[in-house]
Amino acid sequence: MSVKRSGKFLLTALFCALVVSAWAVEKQGRIEKIDTMDQSITMVKGGESFVIHYDAQTLFSVQKDATVRDLAQGMQVQIYGAFTDESVQATRIEVIPSQSNVANTMNRGLGFVVANLVQKQGDFYVEQGGSQLRVVTSNATAVRIRAILDPSAVEPGSTAWVLCREEGARLVASKFLITPAAKAPAAPAPAPSAGRPVDKNGRIESINTTERSVVFIQGGMPTTIYYTDDTIFSVLKYGSLDKISQGMQMKVDGSFSDDWNSVRAARIEVIPPQSGVRNTLDRKVGFVVGNLLEKDGQRYVEYDGNQVRMEANDDTTVRIRTLVDAASVEIGSFAWAPCSETGGRLVAPKFLITPPDADGPAFGASDGTIVVEAEAFQFKGGWVATSESRTMGGNVLKVEGEGPEPVGDAVTVIDLPKDGVYTVWARGKDFPKDRPGLRRFTVAVDTQVMPEEAGDHGQSDFAWEKLGQIELKKGEHVLALHDTTHYYGRCDA
Repeated sequence: MSVKRSGKFLLTALFCALVVSAWAVEKQGRIEKIDTMDQSITMVKGGESFVIHYDAQTLFSVQKDATVRDLAQGMQVQIYGAFTDESVQATRIEVIPSQSNVANTMNRGLGFVVANLVQKQGDFYVEQGGSQLRVVTSNATAVRIRAILDPSAVEPGSTAWVLCREEGARLVASKFLITPAAKAPAAPAPAPSAGRPVDKNGRIESINTTERSVVFIQGGMPTTIYYTDDTIFSVLKYGSLDKISQGMQMKVDGSFSDDWNSVRAARIEVIPPQSGVRNTLDRKVGFVVGNLLEKDGQRYVEYDGNQVRMEANDDTTVRIRTLVDAASVEIGSFAWAPCSETGGRLVAPKFLITPPDADGPAFGASDGTIVVEAEAFQFKGGWVATSESRTMGGNVLKVEGEGPEPVGDAVTVIDLPKDGVYTVWARGKDFPKDRPGLRRFTVAVDTQVMPEEAGDHGQSDFAWEKLGQIELKKGEHVLALHDTTHYYGRCDA
């Protein structure tokens, strides 16, 4: 392969693109201003500024440097290097999101391959048309990862390449490829791999991007957790089936058929490859983590060469994890963070974040709001702490079974920061299509029972319910959960 030959091919390809798509315009420059109201971005190049508009279909892709250890099976990659008959000596690897619509192509004459990454027996392979090519990397191999984000998270000062179309007197972008603005190196932090492992979860009260710390509140107690350049912030959001596309890494919860050839999906979680979630298949607990394939109009999840057909319907819940930076995390979000205790402080390698509920209490407000996780109650009575999906911390208090008598109350003590009239909320579970309103419970503060019951909100799964108000003094008060129906009641918080 020669440089001259490669240049000729690229010039020819560009000429063909301009002839076929006369409306296409390419722009490059530094991002000076972002106006999310006007849906426009002002860019500057050579002292000249120009405005690019975007719409709901515009793709924003940020390219960041990574390391070889950040590669994972199932990633779509573009590899630059020297080819042999059965392997490629990689000098640079670019990870491409499946949403970027980059078609899988293999062209050894140009020295690159775009394909999905396969891992077996400790080696990486790229697969194309049934054949596999081993990828040979070294410490000198450069790795760049593209992440999809929304325009509000784009930083002024970044440089961007933009593919646009002319609409009247303005340019509308179909795709941005962005390289973040260079930042001053941050003060070194303790390595997250060192020290004693600790799990923390709670409401995010504040984020200090200068100090690179996050303050959690759980049970009224604050905890400061630090992050580094390697820390992953993953936000969990609800999507729809049409947001799922081939090549995504996903976790499917549901029931398997007897022959294990299909899974009926009750919930689907789409997981970015950078999140470090390993592919596992455990049929005993009814979930599969794998990559999504499509063939003959059917969808399959693939694991270790096996393919399981996936059945989804309108009741299938879809949750999508998106990777963000610390500055994009909302105050009041609930987060789970595995940490390491090093040098007297906690350092997190990753945060899994659930945004605040729009219809719930105003978390993170300065009015004395506190959150009590149900599983953190000091005395659980007849309630049982158990893991549960779609909850704030992954666990709830649950009434096991059914019967004529309610179980014993769960009780805990809370410490209020000031005097005031407090609104009491509870996050219970209901099933509108399966005996709705039968999983009820009440909340009492200092033996005063709130006028409304929880667990009868009529929505599918967990939801916040406003139970009543009470005037309380600053200091300690007793909080109690009372089972009123003894029928599988659940309290999240």
